[in-house]
Amino acid sequence: MKKNELTRECQVGPFHRSVAVISALVILCLAVSPAIAGSLSLPPGDSGICFGNSKNYTGLRFNLSDENVDTVNGVNVTFWRAGENNNSEYRGVSLSLFAPEGGSLSGLQVGLAGVAAEKDLRGVSFGLFGAGAGRDISGFSAGLFGAGCGGDITGVTIGGLGAGAGGNVTGINIGGFAAGTGQSLSGITFGGLAAGCGGDLKGLTVAFLAAGSGQDVRGITMAGLGAGCGGNVTGFTFGGIGAGCGGDVTGITIAGVGAGCGGNIHGITIGGVAAGCGSDMTGLTLALGMVKAENGRTTGVCGSAYNRLSGLHGFSVGIINVADDLQGVQLGLVNIVKNRRGVGRVLPVLNVGY
Repeated sequence: MKKNELTRECQVGPFHRSVAVISALVILCLAVSPAIAGSLSLPPGDSGICFGNSKNYTGLRFNLSDENVDTVNGVNVTFWRAGENNNSEYRGVSLSLFAPEGGSLSGLQVGLAGVAAEKDLRGVSFGLFGAGAGRDISGFSAGLFGAGCGGDITGVTIGGLGAGAGGNVTGINIGGFAAGTGQSLSGITFGGLAAGCGGDLKGLTVAFLAAGSGQDVRGITMAGLGAGCGGNVTGFTFGGIGAGCGGDVTGITIAGVGAGCGGNIHGITIGGVAAGCGSDMTGLTLALGMVKAENGRTTGVCGSAYNRLSGLHGFSVGIINVADDLQGVQLGLVNIVKNRRGVGRVLPVLNVGY
């Protein structure tokens, strides 16, 4: 044999041998498939290297398609989707050309199509089309098209299109289009279009269009168009167009167009066009167009083109300042105190109350 032919043989031989080994494994798995309900173990028993649909095994296991499996500990390799396999327990490494599927999966799970657990998914999971569980997910889970579960998520979850849960989400939750949960959301959450939850929203939340919750928001919340909740907002909240809530706002709230709440405002509130609340306002409140608090007392400083306040205990600056009761200072072109009579009711430049 010539030298160059010997070199090619040395280069090609290992590849051919690898293909032959893989082909032999697939054929062997086919031969002992669930249809025959058999398996081959080396050495014989329930540990070592197994080919086929063994019900309980520890070690390295190859099977075409799992069905009615009880427990597998070690490395499990399958080539097609599972049959009825909802009560199985996999611990270790689960690899599949289609998708690792079972009752509960713990460890490392990688599937070309996805990763699916009827019950719980724990550890590190990668699914090209998705990763999900019927109950809880804990650890790191990533799916190109989505990641989620019907229960709670704890850890890091990344879904290319969406990420969410029916229960609570704690940790880092990232969804390319949306991220959210039916209950509380705590930690770092990013939703490309929207992020939100039915319960409390706690931590850092970023959404390019909208972010919010059905109850309270605590921490830092930013949204490209709007941010808000049905309860109270505490911390730093930014809404590109609007920010607000049905309860109280405490902290720093900034909105490009409007900022407000149905309850009290405490802290610094800035609305690009308008800012206001349904009750008391305390702190610094600014807006280009209007600041409005007609049903409570304003304590602190407010400034806008038009300030319409029920009771002012502090300082108001604008083009037009209107207060039902004044215990402070109005500074503007027109200053009106509605509970007064005579000259002090309407004054230019400055109006003072004690």
